[in-house]
Amino acid sequence: MSSLMSEPLGSARKLARRLEAGAARIMSATVRRDGGRWHVAFTVEIERAERRPARPVSVVGVDVG
Repeated sequence: MSSLMSEPLGSARKLARRLEAGAARIMSATVRRDGGRWHVAFTVEIERAERRPARPVSVVGVDVG
């Protein structure tokens, strides 16, 4: 399963590890200069394993009152 992330992925090291492992792919990058500093924002496609509940037959109650 792959997904496009619209939230911060984390550090540049974390992104670099995922890129090296082939678990992520940069789709686009936006570079801008603000106040004499350079910033870059990446749109990244991430390969993720499908998540399954640890106990699929357990029951959860939610109190909404």
